[in-house]
Formats: sequence, C-alpha cells, structure tokens
Amino acid sequence: TNYVERIAVLSVDLRGWCQEGGNDVRELYQVYAQKNGVFCAELTKMGVNGMMESLEGKFGFFNNFLVGKGFPIDLSVMDVNEDTPFWCDVAAYKPYSSCRQTHPYIDCMRNIMAAHPEVKPENVEKINVQIGGLGKMLCTPDESRKSPVNGNDARFSIPWTVAVTLVHGKPTLGNFSPEGLKDQAVIDAAHLVEWESNEELCAQARNSSGIVTVYMKDGQSFTDRVDDAIGAKNNPMSDEEFMDKF
Repeated sequence: TNYVERIAVLSVDLRGWCQEGGNDVRELYQVYAQKNGVFCAELTKMGVNGMMESLEGKFGFFNNFLVGKGFPIDLSVMDVNEDTPFWCDVAAYKPYSSCRQTHPYIDCMRNIMAAHPEVKPENVEKINVQIGGLGKMLCTPDESRKSPVNGNDARFSIPWTVAVTLVHGKPTLGNFSPEGLKDQAVIDAAHLVEWESNEELCAQARNSSGIVTVYMKDGQSFTDRVDDAIGAKNNPMSDEEFMDKF
C-alpha cells in the first residue's frame, strides 16, 4: 500500500476520507491548513505578494474550480450587512475529546447513571443506541468501533464513548490513548452496545439528537434522550465544565 500517497492526499483536506476506520491520519489533516496559514503569514511579512483577485478573478479559485466546471456562483452571499448572520453564535463547544455526534449518547449515559446509581457495568445486560444518518458511520464497522485499534477509531465511535462513560463516568483524553484502548473493562462494555436506525433522527439536518436505552440484568430498563448535547447554544457548558476541560 502506498502510504505516502495516502498521507499526501490530506493536503486537499478530505475530511470524510480521514474518518475511514483503521488509519492514523485523522489527527493530522488540520495540520496542513494550519501550517500553510502560518507559512503564508510569514511570506506576507517578508513582502511577498500574490494574485489581487485570487478568489473571483479570471484565473482565481472560483473560475478555475467552480464556474469553469459548470457550477454557478452567486458572490452576493459574501456581502456583509447588519442583517448578516454570523454562525459562530451557534457554534458548539466540546466538553469531550471525541466526535461531536457521540456527545448526545455520552450525555444520555451520564443522565441515566446519575438518575439510577445501580447502572454499573456488572449489572448491565445490553445497551441500545438509536442513531440518525451520521450515526451508522460511528457504529460501523462493528469490530473497529468496539475494539478500536487507534485513537481515531475510538473518538469516532458511539459504542466506545458510551462504554467509557459506563465504566469511567465520562470520556477523557486518556481513554483514547494507546493505553486507554487496552482497557478490557471498556472493550467488554462496548460489546454490550447495539444500534438501530431511527427514522426521526435520520431526518434531522443537524444530527444533534441521541437516544440510549440501558437494559439491566434484573429486567429493568432506563431510557434517555438528548437533543442538544452539553456545549450547544441551548445547553451551554458551565464555567466549571470549561475549567474541567482545559
């Protein structure tokens, strides 16, 4: 396998490709943009100039990669006025170091465990998670999501993050480290997690909801639903949670 070619492809920022299981490069793809940003800033300080119309010009990005390929462009959407929405207002902060779409399921588990102290690994028969459109990618392939071989597979796994929450209370950086991936208690708990597709969640545009049901060995079951995980605009992190994160 040509790993040099695989890694080189990252320079065009193929984020979906980086989420493919079994590779280590998910942690690296942002580095290319950050490195190039610093590099360009340093060139500018040295007096190096560039195209005056690098986006909209005859030889700019839009004409070369969009308009020239048959994609129409309306530059008026780039105009800014007093009514222009700035989406940073709805940006979510991440209390856990895993894919944002795992967070509703982590919060569900934490809510269930807080309400029912008897929910402990040794008492759980199985865990059902109901997923939306993006959720299938975070649950399959089954083995790499339940026994991840690297931190990337673990951070993009609903079964792993739910299992970590059941065993340790919530995910931390250590749960995605090489040592953390050997935690047999978490591996065993992850294999208790089953998933099913939920039509309502699949219809959501934001993939922001999650539903978890914990089935106990004594026959009880507990269900929780989270529509805005901690850190969302409608469910902001507290000062204490920010301090705990950083």
